Amino acid sequence: MNQLRHEYTSVPKVKRIKRGSSKQHLEEDENTKRYYGENDYIRSAADSGGQQLARGLEHQMLHEIKAQGELQDFINVLKVLEQYPEVKAIRAFTDVLPEGLGERRFTRLSDGITKRRYVIAEVFMMNGNRFNIIEVEREHRSLSTIILSSNSVQNWASIYQHLLVSLVNASGTWVSKSLGYFEKQGVKIVKAKHSSKGIQHRAGILIGKLS
Repeated sequence: MNQLRHEYTSVPKVKRIKRGSSKQHLEEDENTKRYYGENDYIRSAADSGGQQLARGLEHQMLHEIKAQGELQDFINVLKVLEQYPEVKAIRAFTDVLPEGLGERRFTRLSDGITKRRYVIAEVFMMNGNRFNIIEVEREHRSLSTIILSSNSVQNWASIYQHLLVSLVNASGTWVSKSLGYFEKQGVKIVKAKHSSKGIQHRAGILIGKLS
């Protein structure tokens, strides 16, 4: 027995974790959990119950984004903006508006079927500054473009979500209370009205506000 050598190995247990599910529980019951912050206009993404995961932001090159109507005009404005020497790079992504609280008509266009979309452009300047531009499909609404910037904020995705949910809950209006909350957190917010003078003129307005 003294010539025998015994070796023992601990075999790790592997548990399969399912990822990438896009299914959501749309109905609520006694097991559905809701999470609210201290402010009534901020709502967690985990309020639908079940396996609700926040989708990642998939940035695209400007020429890869396919949009229609007003949003395509905005993409064309960004293409002109990208040519300014002050601009280092622009990353952008597009998606449909979040549903918000209850049934909200603003999440869909006037046909009642097509979901309203938005574009968020993250503009990186040569001097190191960063600006985040949110453009929402207006469909004859006087909804301004908003420009966000901060020297301290890191989690911009959370801010985008909160502002868009607040916009939906307010039926297509940038609520002063929501904007004011983030301004107190160190976020500078500038509104830019739309112009009908063409893409070059609109790009010139935007570059003037990125300072």
